[in-house]
Amino acid sequence: MSAIAERTTKTALVAHPQPSAADVELIKNTICKGSTDQELKLFLAVCKRTGLDPFARQIYAVKRRSQNDNGEWVDAITIQTGIDGYRLIADRTGLYLGQLGPYWSDGKLYPVYDANGNQTGENLRWLEAWPYPEPPVLARVGVLREGFREPVWAVARYSSYVQTVKSGAPNKFWRQMPDLMLAKCAEGLAIRKAFPQEMSGIYSEEEMGQADQDDRDESFVPQQAATPAAKTQSHGLFREASAAIGGAVDLPTLQKTWERIYKDKGRFTEAEFAGLLRLKDVRKTSLTPNTEGHIALVESVNDLLRDLGELVGSDEVDAHLDRAGLVRELLDKLDENQLRELHADLDRWLVKVRN
Repeated sequence: MSAIAERTTKTALVAHPQPSAADVELIKNTICKGSTDQELKLFLAVCKRTGLDPFARQIYAVKRRSQNDNGEWVDAITIQTGIDGYRLIADRTGLYLGQLGPYWSDGKLYPVYDANGNQTGENLRWLEAWPYPEPPVLARVGVLREGFREPVWAVARYSSYVQTVKSGAPNKFWRQMPDLMLAKCAEGLAIRKAFPQEMSGIYSEEEMGQADQDDRDESFVPQQAATPAAKTQSHGLFREASAAIGGAVDLPTLQKTWERIYKDKGRFTEAEFAGLLRLKDVRKTSLTPNTEGHIALVESVNDLLRDLGELVGSDEVDAHLDRAGLVRELLDKLDENQLRELHADLDRWLVKVRN
């Protein structure tokens, strides 16, 4: 038996014991209130398969009214869990290796330039932290699964998942922390894509949120907008500063960028400067190569470069790195996410050359 199969077999045994008759009756009268006997059996079967505890609210059933194939309105349960439940199910497979991200984007295309300053195309810009006052347009998360050559990526769009009240305004959570809520949606999608069998028949709260739009019209008073002059003065500069921080390729560049931003501190609002400070700290952490995992990634990338150099020549390898805007001697300055992407790129190239 392979190591993966052995680990999967062991984790399949991680499940709660068969509930007693009293437990079943309690579940039917509380967690699955109003369910039919068949729906209750389905819910208990999913609890057993996933190993989630209904009494700890790791899993629960929601009764919804929907139309069937004949156009008739019927009541049926939807089995749901939160993002922690998704993570727990994935972790118990023994194949879940964590994730990359989340990253956020404003959904705009920005020009991409080569080493000579020539524009080569356009691409989205992904940030490791969301410092803007308005909600992000997109969020993405990559799930790492043992046996998969690359991360399983999923992207969630704000307009597809935002939950609103009767007036059409975002509800409390989506109003206060839209970046966090959208990231949870993207993570749920990525875990479902990476573990389709384990997630079959169970949905996350975030996926089903729009099916439960609050019919109450919350007392929502929008925050007072900044005066046109103040907004015009700082907003464009704020975006430029954020892009400069996110684009810093090493710690010295980040330090020089922050020094320039700090000199213009008075041109930002208090909230904007706080957002820039958070973004700078996140970027600094990602650029600090001080973990064993980072060292191992650098060594693995260098091994791939050596193997490719023997097959296609060092000049061709350096040209490949140059086209990607990279220098061999500075690869250890890349963060772990960038190293993983480079490793996957070089690995694909090596497989292609050997075949």
